[in-house]
Amino acid sequence: MKKLLAILLTLIMALSAIPVMAEDTVTVVLDGEVIDCKNAQGVEVPPILVDGTTYLPVRAIANALNLNVQWDDATKSVFINGVSVLAKKTDVINIFINGGKFIAKDANGNVVNPILKDGTTYLPVRAIGEAFDKEVAWDGATKTVTLTTKEAPVIIATVINKDKVYSIINKETGKALSATDHNTLVSESYNAASANQIFRFVPAPTDGYFFIQSVSNGQNFDVSGHSVEAGGEIITWDSTGAENQMFTVKDVEGGALIYAASSGLPLQPADTNTIQSSITKKPIQLWEIKEAKMPEGVNLPQTGAYRVFSIGDLKLTDNNGLIVTTSDIPNSQKWTVADAGNNESFITNLATGMNLDVNGQSLTPGDPIITWYAGTDPNQRWILEKQGDNTYLIKSVHSGLYLTINANNMLVQDYRNASYKQVWTMTQTN
Repeated sequence: MKKLLAILLTLIMALSAIPVMAEDTVTVVLDGEVIDCKNAQGVEVPPILVDGTTYLPVRAIANALNLNVQWDDATKSVFINGVSVLAKKTDVINIFINGGKFIAKDANGNVVNPILKDGTTYLPVRAIGEAFDKEVAWDGATKTVTLTTKEAPVIIATVINKDKVYSIINKETGKALSATDHNTLVSESYNAASANQIFRFVPAPTDGYFFIQSVSNGQNFDVSGHSVEAGGEIITWDSTGAENQMFTVKDVEGGALIYAASSGLPLQPADTNTIQSSITKKPIQLWEIKEAKMPEGVNLPQTGAYRVFSIGDLKLTDNNGLIVTTSDIPNSQKWTVADAGNNESFITNLATGMNLDVNGQSLTPGDPIITWYAGTDPNQRWILEKQGDNTYLIKSVHSGLYLTINANNMLVQDYRNASYKQVWTMTQTN
């Protein structure tokens, strides 16, 4: 028995050992200049050899490019050129560049995890070139790695206007994203007249990010299950305002990349759906965001952001309730009003993406109005009854009762009365 245990321990030690050797004879040349690889304390950190592959220290290369590098021990993440809100603790070291998650791969497309040795993070030479967009050359005779800046490409800026609509066309296939009736995003032959292929980009609370909304069903692009893995499906879903429904557009040579905020990964068409994939900047990941025209009979929901107030402004509380108070009008007090059909509207908070909601689908006067995850039920539908210039009564489709301020300055529903506490002014703001 003791002999068996000894053999098992020996096998475990052998399997867990990673052959890492210093390769201090390797010279690193960046744009014609030899660089000294040093860590944050100024101590030399030479390249290392792992299973026959040369690894370079990430911080040293980034610093040589005058890029800021930060380490977050809580999430085991390296941030290059800006901290990312997307960082989450995983079993491996995460690397974020310009806010997007970088996933290193070898020549065969297999994921290569960073290595941490003596407090320094290393990546293979090939991955370093990809991460920093450099041409990589290896001279085996002199053991020299040469990193050279590529010629700057001509990039055409993608201009997005929240009041216009667009088709999203893949640069490699020529097919356009199309929203189906089953919450699936597919790629189909481009048809400028198809409402399923027309989307609007609604600004999200996070600067530079959008909710991409189908004009045919009103649903948003959504990373299914909040996945952060390559291969996670992109679907359409009712608006929630959550991070997995936020996307950003980055212009690169040949087109635009569309990144998911929740994962930092770009969109890519698959055989029968749309997925988020590893960051490779391949043509299949490039899109043209082409201005479109609204099809006949389809109405574009209002996209203006509004503040709603009577005496003061509607303000969110921590428990999804609403209170009336004065403020400097942050996003939590701005609202979008979207056409829900039949002269009805959804009133959505700009900060959370949640809708005004009759709590518990109540029909009782005096019961509270809250904000809740966006849906399409009658208790989230409202009729705006115009009273004068920019002034309205706001009536629940579900209960037939009106938005009212109670004695505690909380928002409730009540019967129509002559009180000014039921009259709301809606003024457009930025």
